[in-house]
Amino acid sequence: MKRTSLVVFEKTETGWGAFSPDYPTGGLGATLDETRKHLLEGIGYCLEEANERAKVVSTPPASTIDFSEFDPDHTGHYVIEWLSIDIPVAAQTEVAA
Repeated sequence: MKRTSLVVFEKTETGWGAFSPDYPTGGLGATLDETRKHLLEGIGYCLEEANERAKVVSTPPASTIDFSEFDPDHTGHYVIEWLSIDIPVAAQTEVAA
């Protein structure tokens, strides 16, 4: 099963950073593709741990991001996209609900 999550990539002086409000992880990289890969790996680890602890990933995905929380002056350069995330088998029935 797949789930789509909102993701924000931020351009930094040395590369890119990324986060999703749906998961307690982030990603860093020299390029946007590398950062996306690292973010997906981090999300995968979060889901594996939740699966091992029998925690269900049932929170509905975020659909908006409030930039005033982390960039009130809107001085950053951002790329925002929806990423498709694989959900572990054990959590699938609860996510669909």
